[in-house]
Amino acid sequence: MQGTLTVPPDGQAAYATIDRVRATVHAVPGAHALVGGNTAVNLDIARAATHDNKLLLPLILVVVFVILAILLRALVAPLILTATVALGIDYNIFLMTRVREEAHRRDTRHGAITGLAATGGVITSAGFVLAGTFAALATLPSTFTTELGFAVAFGILLDTIVVRSVLVTALNLDVGRWMWWPSKLAHTPDPAPAELSHERAAALARV
Repeated sequence: MQGTLTVPPDGQAAYATIDRVRATVHAVPGAHALVGGNTAVNLDIARAATHDNKLLLPLILVVVFVILAILLRALVAPLILTATVALGIDYNIFLMTRVREEAHRRDTRHGAITGLAATGGVITSAGFVLAGTFAALATLPSTFTTELGFAVAFGILLDTIVVRSVLVTALNLDVGRWMWWPSKLAHTPDPAPAELSHERAAALARV
């Protein structure tokens, strides 16, 4: 049987109609009836996507946290990095692995500044190249690709310039040695903030 909706096929009223029709035909004994069509397919896809997002997004965050915990040998740093995830978790990995190496040589605060200075040029350049690649999608004569290109390029630049350079480093300096709890680095005394002012200014000038 074929039916035509009297409401727009992509609205909530249409989806509600599909649900009512399904409930009615499924109640017929032995009918084994199915309700199809574009509206029904779109409804099923939307519900499947919602279900997958609720399942996969937390799972992905847990996997990222576990990998970071193993890599950085800490629990606080992976929590903070997972909370600041945007599109470039690899940039945070590059930064924090270098910060950890430098922290072993001196202390955690100097490690944060030296690590930012050492990786700043490479990561920022990579971010601009990747953002430029996706921004090229905005030149295509399609609204979808234009929106996609802008959104991805903007997200990459936001992660590269704000999240990695400012937010993660600021949190690293504020949390200090506790960033690396419960590893041995968490027990290394932090220097006084005044000792870092000159090095912080020099590091930011090189980023």
